Amino acid sequence: MIKKLASHLGEYKRAALLTPMFSALEAVMDILLPTIMAFIIDLGIEKGDMNAIVKYGLLTFAVAAIALLLGVLAGKYAAEASTGFAGNLRDAMYENIQHYSFSNIDKFSTAGLVTRMTTDVTNLQNAFQMMERMCVRAPVHLVFALIMAFSIGGPLALILVGAVACQKATTTEQSDTTTDTMSMTTQEKMDIFLTRRSIRKYKPELPSQELLDKVLEAGTYAPSAMGKQSVTIVAVTNRSVRDQLSQLANKARGGEEDQFYGAPAVFVVLADKSLSSNYLQDGALVVGNMQNAAHALGLGTCWINAAKGIFELEEGQALLKEWGLESDLVGVACCIIGYPDECPEPAPRKEHYVIHID
Repeated sequence: MIKKLASHLGEYKRAALLTPMFSALEAVMDILLPTIMAFIIDLGIEKGDMNAIVKYGLLTFAVAAIALLLGVLAGKYAAEASTGFAGNLRDAMYENIQHYSFSNIDKFSTAGLVTRMTTDVTNLQNAFQMMERMCVRAPVHLVFALIMAFSIGGPLALILVGAVACQKATTTEQSDTTTDTMSMTTQEKMDIFLTRRSIRKYKPELPSQELLDKVLEAGTYAPSAMGKQSVTIVAVTNRSVRDQLSQLANKARGGEEDQFYGAPAVFVVLADKSLSSNYLQDGALVVGNMQNAAHALGLGTCWINAAKGIFELEEGQALLKEWGLESDLVGVACCIIGYPDECPEPAPRKEHYVIHID
């Protein structure tokens, strides 16, 4: 992957090589400054030697000026290399898209392709620039700081080593918790909601229990009126029970075809009407959470509005008893789930969907 990305540097390879060199030299200058300041104190002020003070003072000014110049050059070449890299990468992506077949194009939304060529490339550009500067400057700072510390303080420098180790230990755990979230761009997070579709054609294989559990967990964290948590989810992966529910849906709604469109699993969402007057709203929010979570994990879902009718039947009431559930539970929805075998296009959004009152 890195080799493939690096191939798009093109005519900006020189700038990409000069940036870390100038960054490393700038870091060396930064470390030399406190060392020269120590000479001013030890050899000039303490001994009352004005010549030493002037000499090392001028040297400090010269080193600071060189560090400033190196920093400016590193920034210039880093900007040149990163913007050039991003430009070449966008050109290559655009050229690649032109060779897509119609079947490949249909797999991507327009918003997704635009995001790939704008936000994602910009993130790569910023990451490349940071890598060119910080990934060189920081290690050089650390190495030369340790060298100077040991040369000046001897064993006392071990305190610095211990402090660095402790800082690393305390920040590793914090950084790990944010890595997954930061790896997604804002647009990618929004695409989860904007590209979700109701799926009515599924592959026969059952998703792994790990994926299903993640979707179910998302449902349990849906908003609930006054925190009553009136909803109960029955995850049906047993084929015979799933088929029985489909037959009951036919009986309740009328029809002969599979009401679940071949989906291998069904999440039955029930709500306790005695626990909350907002039980239907609670159930709807649970289904919405599960549908968005499933889409984020590469699964398809569809709301089947048959649960109420199913569990008003005697056979449905018998299933509730078999599952050890109370008869006060009302069917809200059957959320079918599985691997999608279609990619439907969204219907155009109606006009005046949103009305702003400023």
